[in-house]
Amino acid sequence: MSEPVSSWIWVRRIAAWTLVIGVIAWAGKTSYRVLSHGTAPTPKSTADLAAIPRSTGVDPHLKARNMLNTSRKLLGAGDIATGMAGLEQVTRDDPDSPQAKQALLIMAATYRFTMHQPLQAIATYSDFVRRFPNDRQVPMVVGYLRELYAENNLPDQTDSLLRDILPRLEKDPEALSRVKKLFPS
Repeated sequence: MSEPVSSWIWVRRIAAWTLVIGVIAWAGKTSYRVLSHGTAPTPKSTADLAAIPRSTGVDPHLKARNMLNTSRKLLGAGDIATGMAGLEQVTRDDPDSPQAKQALLIMAATYRFTMHQPLQAIATYSDFVRRFPNDRQVPMVVGYLRELYAENNLPDQTDSLLRDILPRLEKDPEALSRVKKLFPS
């Protein structure tokens, strides 16, 4: 007869089989991606980037994402001028990307709280609302605008801004209802 197997041996066996099963599952998933989607050609231009579907793993906003992350690090390190220039570059190079939305909000907050330039913050928040009227953050941004107008004793221009974007929201009933709720009753 053999000696009884210690509990550590069973733990090792279970860990080994768990690892084997995980590797097999990963290999199956990777094989499926390659077989079902094929391989993506190396992009040669920004037009090529826009034509590649997301399932291939190529991010069409990679440059904007990298620039946004670099700019955020620069702002955090105290290099405000270079960080803001990078954020402006993101909004120019990839104006419809999610990174452009983030860049506008970061720029407005930096103008407001770090640089103490409320008029620039108002202009940047207004630009966000005009460019991305159906974004879920519009109500929050309108609230910030109203605060800035009140803090600086300026006439509130949010109602006219909202009226300007209403026609663009006719095809998006959810966004239209969010914006209509922002008007004073």
